[in-house]
Amino acid sequence: MTENLEVGNQKPANHIYAQYMAILVLLLFALAGLHVRFVHCDPDQWSLYRTGQVGEELKDLDLGFQFAFVHINDKFGKTIRGQIVGVYNEAKFMWHPSPYSSLAVFICSNASLPLSQFGTHQDEDPSMISVNSQDISSIQVIEKPGDLVDYRQYMRNNNYTFKRVPLDGEAYILQGWSGYHQWEDGRGTYAWDVSKLNSYMLTYSNTGERLEDFEVFGSDVVLPMSGKIVTAVEKEIDNPPDLVSAVELGDHEDGDGVHLEERPHNLVELEVGGEGSPALLRLLHLQQDSIPQDIYVGTECLEGTKVGRVGNSGTTFVPHLHAVFGFTDHTGRFWSLPIEWNLMEHRILLPYPTGFEYGPYHFHEYFNPKVQYLVREA
Repeated sequence: MTENLEVGNQKPANHIYAQYMAILVLLLFALAGLHVRFVHCDPDQWSLYRTGQVGEELKDLDLGFQFAFVHINDKFGKTIRGQIVGVYNEAKFMWHPSPYSSLAVFICSNASLPLSQFGTHQDEDPSMISVNSQDISSIQVIEKPGDLVDYRQYMRNNNYTFKRVPLDGEAYILQGWSGYHQWEDGRGTYAWDVSKLNSYMLTYSNTGERLEDFEVFGSDVVLPMSGKIVTAVEKEIDNPPDLVSAVELGDHEDGDGVHLEERPHNLVELEVGGEGSPALLRLLHLQQDSIPQDIYVGTECLEGTKVGRVGNSGTTFVPHLHAVFGFTDHTGRFWSLPIEWNLMEHRILLPYPTGFEYGPYHFHEYFNPKVQYLVREA
């Protein structure tokens, strides 16, 4: 059977599809309680603007903007053109919550420049910048401009990836880019908490009351990427484990009502990308007095270099390694950023009727490990 179509009234199929998609996205945002308006720029393209309502500020920005190329119009009459690579909902923060959100924006038109050439101001190219939603009047999502470089492609092309698992041997991902990491004031949004499993497929043995009960405690920590040591701290004590508090922390929906004291921790910070780079790798919660003597501020290190052992120092309940990549903005504040792991394999625990068993390994050229993944180098 054929349909009678009035050819003169037809619209191109891709144009009709674009309209349907625009309406669908509008409905989804409306259901989420967001104020959105679509502006019809030309017959072949829809642009999305998201603005605060009259008398209100932009807030509660979500991961829908992750990796989008945008025009950000601020309240000072300036326009930022770049790619959003980090989204931080400050309403969920534990220590310094606010009704706003912050964004990390990657601006680069020359893929060959190292991170050492990046600035932290919006009028610089290349640069990594932070911008707060209270200073934004609108955000327009655009197609990737031909003269701008995609963040993930830039990081891959310049070998800014995790090339080594940060623990010696196979690692177990306790926490990834979700849960309490979203509450850590932007410093842990894209972090991993890394542990190990014992022969019983558990992170600890006995009752978990001693540090030594945890399989990961005392394991060697190795650099997943190369760079220069800019911070090395090892004199802080290791906290006794507190499994009850660790479990209860996971019962919260956000940082509101979480009264977690920030404590100084043993750590190594690595400047990534050359002298003056705003990019940092942080490895936290190291064991007291575990940093080797040849690891000190100013040391240039290759990936795979041992820089300490896993402990339980700082703001932590149970032993693990907190690994996070990010940048320091123009105010000196550290913001975490996504980074990929390169040439890795992962497997998971499969819950069979007879008990848990390890599943097969899956190879990844590039990926971001998820919670409960076991990861090793391919």
